[in-house]
Amino acid sequence: MIARFVSPCLYRVQMFETTPMDANTLILTLAFGSYVFGFLLILFQYGKEPSRRIPFWITAKFLQGTGSLILYSCDISSPSPLNLAADVLLLVGCAYESWAVFCITGRTVSSRLHLSVTGGIFTACFLMLLLLPPLRLSLNFLIHTLFYGLPGWALLRSADRKSLLRAVLGYSFLLVAGVFLTRSLWILLVPEHSFSGFGAVIGQVMLPTVYYMMLISGFSMLLLAKENSDRELHESLREQQAILETLPTGLAIVRDRVVERCNPSLEQMFGHAPGTLIGRNVQCLYEGETEYDRYGSMIYDEIKRHNRFSGEIQAIRPTGERFWVWVEGRSIFSERSQRHAVFSITDITRRKQQQELLLLQKEELQAATQAKNRFIRMVSHEFRTPFGLLTSSADILDRYWDRLTSTENQV
Repeated sequence: MIARFVSPCLYRVQMFETTPMDANTLILTLAFGSYVFGFLLILFQYGKEPSRRIPFWITAKFLQGTGSLILYSCDISSPSPLNLAADVLLLVGCAYESWAVFCITGRTVSSRLHLSVTGGIFTACFLMLLLLPPLRLSLNFLIHTLFYGLPGWALLRSADRKSLLRAVLGYSFLLVAGVFLTRSLWILLVPEHSFSGFGAVIGQVMLPTVYYMMLISGFSMLLLAKENSDRELHESLREQQAILETLPTGLAIVRDRVVERCNPSLEQMFGHAPGTLIGRNVQCLYEGETEYDRYGSMIYDEIKRHNRFSGEIQAIRPTGERFWVWVEGRSIFSERSQRHAVFSITDITRRKQQQELLLLQKEELQAATQAKNRFIRMVSHEFRTPFGLLTSSADILDRYWDRLTSTENQV
């Protein structure tokens, strides 16, 4: 917000009762500060996903810095196209910074809204060229009032009303908006005393207000952005904890083969008391060091090659009971596949027992089938031998009878 106050009317010598050099120095300082802060924002948001960036903010700072530079380079004592360009850039920058506050507080700003506001600022600035100086100055302050009031309202009406930082920044915006509104109305209602009496007091109040907002607004918004990130991270951790606690499947996050996090289902599956597995080496889940090394090499070599592992592992409970689990694992960070991984573990002992029972039944069935086949072959052999003898005897008798009948006929 450090360049919100920069406008041809705002820096007139009569307002602050300062020398032109002081006004120009302040304008240049605000321009430099806007550019520096804009570059810091680029570094702050570099590499972040689009959803994690704060829109409008960087654009706002560079608009304000450019407007301040134009204002510094032109004559601020009389209206001109350069003054008009400076006014437009500064007010659009103020609008964009207001939209940045809206985004920080969780509100969405549609393209239609900020484009309409930008067009309205252009129109208002052109109209100011046609107005008398008091009306021009009053309208300028009124627009500033709007762009201070909106972010103040957004901060105080945000869902997170427990944030003291939001409350302080929100009331600060409203305080500055009130000062600008008072100044605007006084110039409009009492133009002949705009720079005397109460008008002079308001003019003197505005200068410390400028510095107050210049000091707290930008960094406060950065802190708000960090506060949002911290809150979202906390909510994400709570969601993860709820998922971990309710999953019927065992789940563990392992770093350097040490259990970093796990859910109650995993501890119950392996027969450990709640909270006793966290911080322990996974060697306690295996029967011995041999199995620990063998399964570890198998799992992490597979994760290193394919970024995931799935397979059966035999584990052991503290009571010495062996059981089988199905493990699904993958690395959390590909560059640290050997160190940081998450595993989903399911007890498949009953399934293994059913498989072994089915295998045993299959072997018994095969043995029974082989015995039946042997019996059939044996019975077939035993019956085939006497039946062959009878058939042969019948053939011999038949041939003998034929021969005997043939001899009788010859006689």
